[in-house]
Amino acid sequence: MKPPTDALELLQRLRVAVMTRQLPDSVALWLQCAVDDYMTGAGTLDHCLGLKSAPGKQSPPNRARLENRDELIRRAARNMDGSTWQQAGVLVQAVQDLEDLQASAVNWRDPRNRALIPKSLGGSRLKYLAEMHRCQMDIPRSRAQLYRILSGGRD
Repeated sequence: MKPPTDALELLQRLRVAVMTRQLPDSVALWLQCAVDDYMTGAGTLDHCLGLKSAPGKQSPPNRARLENRDELIRRAARNMDGSTWQQAGVLVQAVQDLEDLQASAVNWRDPRNRALIPKSLGGSRLKYLAEMHRCQMDIPRSRAQLYRILSGGRD
């Protein structure tokens, strides 16, 4: 059997269902189909759930993680002056400055230390880049890579 809709969306809905203790019919059908397929030897459980990608393709969880990362990068660049290429250059510097700041003993969350925060981390950039770092997301360090993301392309 095939899952009723996109597996990653259903997996996210399952997370909500676990928290709310209310399982939507579409999620129940997806799980039932996957377990039935798994029990009849149709493949591994992740394959039957629709979470295993074809060779050379991104897995749904990786795709979601990269989409989240890319959105945080675009948010970090919001309200910045200059072209997309110039914004990418500022973000390259901001990533480096964030790593330097985190390697130092400076508590950047303390308002008394705000003057020590580099200009490249101004606005909301510090918040979004720090969130990516906290979630252990791979933050691009290449200007071209950041440019592609800011331009709406995938990396």
